[in-house]
Amino acid sequence: MLELPDETDLAKSLGPRWWFHFGKALCEVIMPEDFYKVGRPGDLHFDDLGLKALARDWAAWPGEASDDVVDRSVLNLFHEIGLRLFGRSSGQALKYSMYFVAQRHRPVPETLPSNRQRHFRFNIGD
Repeated sequence: MLELPDETDLAKSLGPRWWFHFGKALCEVIMPEDFYKVGRPGDLHFDDLGLKALARDWAAWPGEASDDVVDRSVLNLFHEIGLRLFGRSSGQALKYSMYFVAQRHRPVPETLPSNRQRHFRFNIGD
């Protein structure tokens, strides 16, 4: 999600001691529900470990579980990363974090088969 070529570039981009800067925000990130499940695509289910991890992550946030809380946890993490990259007085940190939250909700384009009758306006059956 950081748009790095691979995980080895993390320390190059954020510094060798990146964990000390982002550890708290990283520990408070709530992943989408399917992240905590096991199994094959289309047949995902919770195991004991996944349920415990989900409960632990939700415990970091007060109130009712919702997609808004997941988004807020992601926003907080990327805002901390943005502050490290752009500085505390820069508005770029907020823009940076909002960009990554928006990426989570980007619709996946759906390709539909073409309908030749629609394009050529054939009136079959009239």
